[in-house]
Amino acid sequence: QRPGPSGHNPIPISESIIGRSNSEESHNLYHFAVDILPCPADSIYNKTKVISVKTAIVIENMSTFSIVYKQSGLNDPSTYCKVGSAKSVNHHWESIFNPLEITIRPTGSAWNWSSAFPLLGTGDLYFGLRLSHQDQEDVFLIIPVSITVSATHILVSFKDPSAEPPYRIQNDCKEISIRFKQVENKKAVEADEEVEVGESLGLETNPESSVMPGT
Repeated sequence: QRPGPSGHNPIPISESIIGRSNSEESHNLYHFAVDILPCPADSIYNKTKVISVKTAIVIENMSTFSIVYKQSGLNDPSTYCKVGSAKSVNHHWESIFNPLEITIRPTGSAWNWSSAFPLLGTGDLYFGLRLSHQDQEDVFLIIPVSITVSATHILVSFKDPSAEPPYRIQNDCKEISIRFKQVENKKAVEADEEVEVGESLGLETNPESSVMPGT
């Protein structure tokens, strides 16, 4: 079973397709939202209820450039989805066998894919995705992402890098200065660096930043 758009209403998957991840047949997964509303009281259909079926997950691009996204674990370009600037698309999953997460990057090949993140949650989220440049080692792009969850819908919005930052550190202490730094990914360093017997590996710590009192 998979969680529904708002974290409840589990969606059963047919037992006939479980364990057939190597099958050439494609198995998409769609989430739908159902609204039931009465017709206007002054209408001849005033005793009729309208049942409206809509796509539950909508992805919009509020940045100034086009963005392409894909489901985590899928590398076939035909499964990628492009969202133009100021455009939106209805979302569905290309495969029920892969994690229900997406990864994004601007169109083209200048930027690497972002880390994957899930869309199905129980509350609103606002965070930043840090993308590295393909050719320039110390060049990064941060794309803010907003996920708004209602009872029946999920709206995923890619913001422009110039939008309000996802995080702000403020020092409200009267006389105490605070230092902070990004936590180093030691697992990544261990995976990328090999140390021979009798040798040592020096790890360069991330630079520290200071926040003065009242700033």
